[in-house]
Amino acid sequence: MIRLCLILALCICGLAAWAQTTPEPQLKVELEESEAILGQTLTLRITVLVPTWMPDPPVWPDFETPNVQIALPERSSSPVSQTIDGETWSGISRRYLITPMAPGTVTLPATSLTLTYAQPPATEPLTTTLTLDPITLTGVVPKGAEGLDPFIAAEKLTLTQSVDGDTTGLKGGDSFTRTITATVNGVSPVFLPPLVPDDTPDGLRAYPESPVLDEKSDRGELSGTRTEKITYVVEGSVQGTLPALTLDWFNMSGNAVEAATLDGVDVQATAPAAPAAAAKDIDWKPLLIRAVPILIALVVLVLAAQRLMPRLTLALRRKQQRHRASAAFAWTALKSALGAQDLSATRAALSEWQRRAGQLPASEMAEIEAAFAAIGRVRFGPNPSSNPSSNPGANEDAYWQSLSRLIDCAKHAGSTRAHTDSALPALNPLARPHP
Repeated sequence: MIRLCLILALCICGLAAWAQTTPEPQLKVELEESEAILGQTLTLRITVLVPTWMPDPPVWPDFETPNVQIALPERSSSPVSQTIDGETWSGISRRYLITPMAPGTVTLPATSLTLTYAQPPATEPLTTTLTLDPITLTGVVPKGAEGLDPFIAAEKLTLTQSVDGDTTGLKGGDSFTRTITATVNGVSPVFLPPLVPDDTPDGLRAYPESPVLDEKSDRGELSGTRTEKITYVVEGSVQGTLPALTLDWFNMSGNAVEAATLDGVDVQATAPAAPAAAAKDIDWKPLLIRAVPILIALVVLVLAAQRLMPRLTLALRRKQQRHRASAAFAWTALKSALGAQDLSATRAALSEWQRRAGQLPASEMAEIEAAFAAIGRVRFGPNPSSNPSSNPGANEDAYWQSLSRLIDCAKHAGSTRAHTDSALPALNPLARPHP
C-alpha cells in the first residue's frame, strides 16, 4: 500500500513538473495613454509571443465600437522576438490607432485572439484562443473649447482660396471657379466641416464639386487637406459678394481657441443673359408621320426586351455561378494567393481546390505541408541561424517557389491520373472460352 502511494505521488509530481515546463503563449496589451482630446489618436499595441513559431498569422480582433475611430497605420504588424528564461521566443506585434470621436468614456469590449503555433516538445500545429480584457479610454474637450461646433483640435490649421476667372464685368453665361482648401496638422482632415458657404448672390447659379480629402500619416502623426471647388455661372445681373469664411479651432500647441478666416469675393455682372430666340413656326404633320413607325418599333423592342431580359439575366447568373464553383476558378484563386505570398489565403485556397478537383495523395500532401511549415518557420520563427535544423542560406521567396512547384506538380500528376482512369476499355474484349 505504501509503495502504491509513493508511485502515485511520483506520477503526480511528474505531471506537475511537465505542466510547468510546457510554456504557454504570452499576450501583452499596451495602451500608451487612456485619455485623448477629440480627434487625437491613442496607440494600442498587442503583442503575442510563442516559444517556437507560428505557421499562420494570428486572427486579430477588430475592436469595432461606436464613437471611436480605429485604424491600422502603414506596417501595423511587425515580427518581434524576446528572450524568456534564456530561450528566444518569437511573435508578432500589431499597432492600432484609436481616435475618440465624442466626449466621454468609451470601453472597447472584451474580445479574443486566435493563435496557431507549434507547441513543444511536439511540432504539430496547435490552435488556441487568447482573451483580451475590456479596454477603457476617454475623449475630452479641453477647457475653453467647450463652445466649438464642430470641435477641431490640431497643431496647425490654415485656409486658402483661389479664383479662376474674372469676377467683375461679367455677362450672361460667363463663369468662374472658387477653390477653398483647409490644411491641418495633428489631426485627420475627416474632422473638417464643409467649407464653402451656402449663400450665393442673386443672379448666380452655383455648381459645387464633391470635396476632396487627402490624408497623410507620418509615424502615426496625421495631417492632410480638404479641398472644395465650386463653379458659378452668371444667369442675370449681379451685384454682391461671395461670403467670407471663418473656422474656429483649438490650437493644442498654444492651448487656446483660434480662428482661420478667408475674405469674401466681390462679384459684378451688368448684362443679363441674352433672351432666347423666338421659335419659328414648324409643320409638325410630316414629322409625326415619320415618327409613328419609329415609335411602334421602339415599343415592340421594349416589350421583347422585357420578356427576354429575365431569361438572359438568369442564364448569365447561372453561368457565372458554375464558373465560380468550378475547379478552374479555385485553381486561379490558389495561384493568386501563391503569387501574393499570403499564407492563410494559400492554405484556404488549396483546401477549396482539393474539394472541387479531388484530394491529393498523402505523399504529395506531406511534401506540401513540409513547405508550408518551412515558410512558417522563416516568417514567424526565431532567427534561422539560431535553429540548427534550418538552412541559414534559405529565404522565404525560395520556400514560396518550392511550394508553388509542388502544387503545380501535384495538379499535373492529378490530371495525368484522371486521364488514365478515364481511358476507354478495349474495343475487342476477349470472349469467354466455351466450357
